[in-house]
Amino acid sequence: MYAIPTCAARLAFHPLRNLSLAAALLLAGCAGSGDVERVRQEQAQAKAKMSAELQQERDLAASMAQESEAQKAGADKLAKALGGAVGGKTGPKLAAAGCPSYAIALAIQVVNDSGLDDSQVYLLLTGTGVGWPVGGPPSGLAYLDIGVTPKGSQQAKALTSMTPCGTTTSAYTGKTRNIYQFGVGAISSGRLMVSYISPVAVSNGNFPTGTETFRWDKMEFGYPGSGADLTSMDFFGIPMQFDYLDGTGQSFATMTYYASTPTLLNALYTLNPATMGNAFQAIGSSKLGTWTPSRSLTTFARLMGPSLLASNSTTGSPSPYPSFGAYLASVTGQTQPAFTVSGAGNAGCSNAVGYTYSASFASDGHGGYTVTLTSTSSMTNGPPCGITPPPGPQNVSLPPDLPITVSLPAPSQKAGYDV
Repeated sequence: MYAIPTCAARLAFHPLRNLSLAAALLLAGCAGSGDVERVRQEQAQAKAKMSAELQQERDLAASMAQESEAQKAGADKLAKALGGAVGGKTGPKLAAAGCPSYAIALAIQVVNDSGLDDSQVYLLLTGTGVGWPVGGPPSGLAYLDIGVTPKGSQQAKALTSMTPCGTTTSAYTGKTRNIYQFGVGAISSGRLMVSYISPVAVSNGNFPTGTETFRWDKMEFGYPGSGADLTSMDFFGIPMQFDYLDGTGQSFATMTYYASTPTLLNALYTLNPATMGNAFQAIGSSKLGTWTPSRSLTTFARLMGPSLLASNSTTGSPSPYPSFGAYLASVTGQTQPAFTVSGAGNAGCSNAVGYTYSASFASDGHGGYTVTLTSTSSMTNGPPCGITPPPGPQNVSLPPDLPITVSLPAPSQKAGYDV
């Protein structure tokens, strides 16, 4: 997770790829016949044919790596259109001089480049402790503070319910696109949901589950002192990318998918064509197993993830995906740590703290496993960046070998290590 300073965020929907969250965020998706994503699919097929002539035994990993470079080049092209180069000293910059800036708030800009009309793209913001800049929420933005109304209901509104603050030019289609903006002064457990054709909704505190008959997706974020993630653990519906932009409009972090939608879906489907179709869902159907990569992307709704499938299963099985059981058994009882994980808490803040943990696995004696994470360096427990410190001890020096134990129980009804 990254800390977000006072800055802006761009959210865009793009038929070929993705764009940026200013932080800048780009969502990609197929919108209709003859759109750019279909062209991209045809280009990917032609590219694969050419590569096969040069190297017949090229494996999937090499194919994905090659496409990754092509996608990065596409991101650079898009960034240059916005004022800089991704991955260099400069990055995407905020466009549209007419869009307001906020003294203490995150500005989120939304751009629809999906090929669908703005009236067919819906947006819904949810979270707790939602704060707004001076003037409050913009007219036309659908939002729900679940901290205030945990059993509340709210339906997404079309982008056209808001007033554009400017325009930008798509680096892929060359078309002029509207920029819609709103500011967030504070938010926890924030979720920005986007849907095509039909409005996504929260009903009586119940969030959409990923079984809806229309195409939608989400990202999660918090502000200040938090970050954002693309959260495709449950399912993959619309590919997206976002860039964090600092106060000068320069990108300092990016998250995205470095593969086209057709490549991603084909890669997962070919894991086992006889069974993987049961993880795909078509638009207009509430059942899985109703879409395959041989069908048009205009009918694709989502690809379910193994965790959500396992949580919905009466046995805790992630089928048609393989279980983690074989892997967990293979790393159990090793004398050396199975892996190490490193990172930083409060990244980007003055009190950022680095950490490194090593992990070991053991059987719990009941078909499950126990993971023990051991810190290899001392740390200091400082208050979260940008947030009033909670009650309790602050700046406490933690022992260098303070362990963390994680239980991974055996699969059972809607539970277990595959969930």
